[in-house]
Amino acid sequence: MGREIPHSVLTEHPRVFVQIIEKGAREAARKAMEAIDYRSVIAAGDKVAVKINLGGGITGIPSSYTEPEIAAGVVESLQAIGARPFLCEANMRTLTIDRKMLQRRGYQKLSDELQVEFVNLSEGETVEFYLRDLERALLLPKILLDPEIKIISVPSPKHHWECGVTLAQKNMYGAIAERRKSLYHFHSQSMLDRVVAGAARIMRPTLCVIGATQLCGGLGPHLCVPINFNRIIIGNDMLAADSVASGFLNFPYKEVKHAMINLGTDTLRYELLPGSAELDADTKAKIEKHRVKPEHTGRWRAILMAQYYIPHRFQYMVIGKLEFVATWINKLFFAPRGDKKLSAGQ
Repeated sequence: MGREIPHSVLTEHPRVFVQIIEKGAREAARKAMEAIDYRSVIAAGDKVAVKINLGGGITGIPSSYTEPEIAAGVVESLQAIGARPFLCEANMRTLTIDRKMLQRRGYQKLSDELQVEFVNLSEGETVEFYLRDLERALLLPKILLDPEIKIISVPSPKHHWECGVTLAQKNMYGAIAERRKSLYHFHSQSMLDRVVAGAARIMRPTLCVIGATQLCGGLGPHLCVPINFNRIIIGNDMLAADSVASGFLNFPYKEVKHAMINLGTDTLRYELLPGSAELDADTKAKIEKHRVKPEHTGRWRAILMAQYYIPHRFQYMVIGKLEFVATWINKLFFAPRGDKKLSAGQ
């Protein structure tokens, strides 16, 4: 059992860099790691959890989950200095992070190539952890609470119909070991925000790597309009990295409720490192066209609440087997509205 005590959320000297993807996502990720000076916070021998986002994605829709090549660049950078990385993700209500899923998402091949372990965070020891502002305990993976383990949050940037955006902090919500994460959507509309914020605070990333060749515009993570993005936003502070990424996704950061909970009364100041890439006008226009509007997230929460009353066993045993329907809907109705193919060598 664990209980949150008062602590500072902001990093002492927040800095962010935006790396453009030109010759491939793996190389760009390695360059981004160098640009942020990752050696200043991770050393040889450190065990590092590389938390990717798979559970919220849809097979066959690359913009809906963390790109394997970006994760590969992060892992290779860590291996190059003698750190000990492992990839990780937890089960979701309809999806199990097993070998078949890893194969469908391209991560079994990556794991074999780089000889890096993949850890299912739902299968190890867990801790009932009480947040400072929540009566219900979160079931957190003990491995990510070990002070000797560094965490790197590596999400794919997405618009999200309930939270506005999925970025570094929202990605740590996916690390909760409990499969039935729908538990945290009940009681009040603010509960989800408090759980997302708390999970990110307790399992706070050392580095955040938010990037994709194509991001998911629209009603992510389930209905994605693919938009060529070709950027990696990397930072040593989750609030700062999410602030820059939220701006790129044209979603007002002040409307990202879980981020505002973690910021509290502090003022967010960070250094945007020289050489950071900007976003071209055409990409900005596409993002603006397909983004989730802040005033609509509350409406979507109300509409989607009905699905969380579906019995858990039915969700797990039946809905999980119907993922192909979501793939079909995306390819038929949403993919044609976006960019037709990946760029930057993909």
